[in-house]
Amino acid sequence: EAARLLEPVFSGPYLRPNDAITREEAAALLNVGTMLKNMGARSGLDAEGIEGVQRLVDLQINRNSRPEVLPYVDKGAVTPRFVWAVDDLSRAKVITGYEDKSFKPQGKLTRAEAMTLILKATGESPAQVQKPAPQPQPTPTPAPAAQPGGKIVQEDGKFYIVNVETG
Repeated sequence: EAARLLEPVFSGPYLRPNDAITREEAAALLNVGTMLKNMGARSGLDAEGIEGVQRLVDLQINRNSRPEVLPYVDKGAVTPRFVWAVDDLSRAKVITGYEDKSFKPQGKLTRAEAMTLILKATGESPAQVQKPAPQPQPTPTPAPAAQPGGKIVQEDGKFYIVNVETG
């Protein structure tokens, strides 16, 4: 049932629900998730809601499928049917690309990138974790050297250690 929610983005032979996801596909799915949320989750999960989202996605694809509108150096590598999603999320500062001004649309999305996208798209921010201040570690002091408790004795050309107290 949940795979039906993929249909607006991955119609027909593109559905493949068990495939890994690329960065451009994640952008499209995130936009569809936002559409579903804005429509109301209840209506978005029935057949009519999915068809409505499909119409919105088709409208978006027809409105904006020219990669030249994107701010990335590798904009030509973005699949035309995903340009609208990458553009929407870029304008909203949900997607910012890499330091070299690339987007790497065919690259796989890391788990950290996925969580960052979700948090930015929902307006949430991760809880700040306070790391405890480092505690000073006690400096180990060397144990005193063992007190000699024996003496070395030589008998018949051999050396022995003899306990001084017991002989």
